[in-house]
Amino acid sequence: MINRQFTTLYDEVMEQYLKELSQIHALFDTHKAKPLIYENYPPTAGAIAWARDLYHRAKKPILKFKQHEGLLETPEGLEAKRKYLIFARAVDAYITSLYEAWEKTTLERATDLLKQPILAAVHPVPQNTRKPPGKFRMPPLPYKVNFVPELALIIKEAKYLDRLGFAIPETALQIALQEDKFHAYVRDLSLKLSQYDALISRIAPVESDLLTRQVAILQRTLRSGFTPLNWNSQRVPAFIEAVQRALNEFSGVVSQIQKSAAMISGVVDAIHSTVLFQPADLKRDSRTKKPLLIDVGQFHETVEATRTARLNDLSQQYKSIEPLLKKVEEVVASTASSASPLLANYYRYWEKRLCNAIVVMVSTSLSVFREMLTHPDCAPFCRASCLLGGRDVVVTPTAADVNKYVTKCIRGLSDAAKTFPRWKRGTCLECPPIDVGEDEEPFVFSYHQDVSKNPHVIKLKDDLTSYVKRLTDEEGALQQYKASWEVYDGLWDETSQRELDKISEEPRGVVYFDAKLETYAGLASDALSRDRTTDVDFLRIDCSDVAKGVASQSLSWRDRYGKVLRDVSFEKMTALVDSWDAWRRDIDGTQCNSIETLMFVLNTIAKVRSRRPAVPSLH
Repeated sequence: MINRQFTTLYDEVMEQYLKELSQIHALFDTHKAKPLIYENYPPTAGAIAWARDLYHRAKKPILKFKQHEGLLETPEGLEAKRKYLIFARAVDAYITSLYEAWEKTTLERATDLLKQPILAAVHPVPQNTRKPPGKFRMPPLPYKVNFVPELALIIKEAKYLDRLGFAIPETALQIALQEDKFHAYVRDLSLKLSQYDALISRIAPVESDLLTRQVAILQRTLRSGFTPLNWNSQRVPAFIEAVQRALNEFSGVVSQIQKSAAMISGVVDAIHSTVLFQPADLKRDSRTKKPLLIDVGQFHETVEATRTARLNDLSQQYKSIEPLLKKVEEVVASTASSASPLLANYYRYWEKRLCNAIVVMVSTSLSVFREMLTHPDCAPFCRASCLLGGRDVVVTPTAADVNKYVTKCIRGLSDAAKTFPRWKRGTCLECPPIDVGEDEEPFVFSYHQDVSKNPHVIKLKDDLTSYVKRLTDEEGALQQYKASWEVYDGLWDETSQRELDKISEEPRGVVYFDAKLETYAGLASDALSRDRTTDVDFLRIDCSDVAKGVASQSLSWRDRYGKVLRDVSFEKMTALVDSWDAWRRDIDGTQCNSIETLMFVLNTIAKVRSRRPAVPSLH
């Protein structure tokens, strides 16, 4: 009974093993073309390890079955043994084929791979464009370390296959034993190429022409990495040291050039950012922060002094460019002539940048000056006065003077480029002054000839010129303000005096005189009530003198008409009083004792009555 139960149990175990063996075999057949490789394993060693793992999974139960005598002698055991051997032979053949294929490939490729140059181009030159043998030419940038992945794979396969107990071919073994050396080579070469790429990327296009000789020297040093050096060469460490020395020398040259270029660029930026005169240059009241009022002539002197000071400073910086370019010449051409043909393009590059910077400086200065003349945060900053000269209103300074001084300011700003002489062609030497005549100043070939033709500068100058013309011409804002006082011109009209003289001879009524007195008093009040100062853009005009003069003239005419009224009224009043006194004497001194005397008194009374209506007209 017990033996039967054990037999039944063994049969079930054997049946389960056969089922699992079939699954393992099916898994092997399914994935052997593309095995499930463990992480970090190379392809061949990984496939072998995977196949061995399947084999060990199938072998382990067989070994346990062998411990029980006779178990594998049963029909089920014999069947399991047969299928196991079939699977084991298949795995062994699979592993053998993988190893032999790797061994053969390694023997064929390893030597060729070691003969590869240690450097290569990232983008290889097409085969049909290569030079004939013996005429090697450096490939285009960028470069890379030519340690092909196959070499790294051979090393990795050799290490893992060695762990798996396989014999490693001599060539592969030698490669594997040099793994640390190869890694050191790759690390050092990669570092040098990174330094090389960083240096090349630092070079501006305009600097490439300067460094042609230095780049050629560096390229000749790197050329050994393309031919003849390979991974078998013993001179790779010496090559790495030579490349480092060449890189250090090249880096020193680049640094010196770019240091000088940075200093020149600082001068260019200083010119570019300069505003020759700006609102901050105006003196301001410490309390109100408003600009202090100055004369137009004084304003021109302030602009000129500020402009000259800034241009003198820029001129000194401009003159420092030539020594800096001479240093560059010494580094790249080993000469110090300031006229090296090798630097001709470099000179032109800096001339263009300087010209652009000067254009920006002039245009910005003109634009800021134009805005400053009308901007409420700046204007007004110049004072002017309206004065009364007889009947004429005179603005001082005159419109012509305002035009003259502001135009001088504009001309000074636009002519600022004359401060910077041009260089002789192909050099960085300033053009000397040219004598054009005894009575004329020497001609200096400067950037002014180019800046003055710039469309933006021309437009700004035309806009400023038009503005000044609109402000100061006969229909400009100054004249319009001056004309606003012409309504009082009649106060000095000679016809008014003749009319006044005529009134003395032909007396007028009280209503006429009352209208005249009220009119002149109103004119005086109107003149005095007007604002004493008026702002016309950047000018603040003080009209106190005109207002007082108009008021004084108006009150003078009021007083004259008042005097005439008084004189005429006094004369008439005197005549009337004399008449009354005579009439009173006639009436009081006559005795009505006869018809004749009665008639005389009555006639006198009639005369008095006939004069009564005229009395109110005298008041």
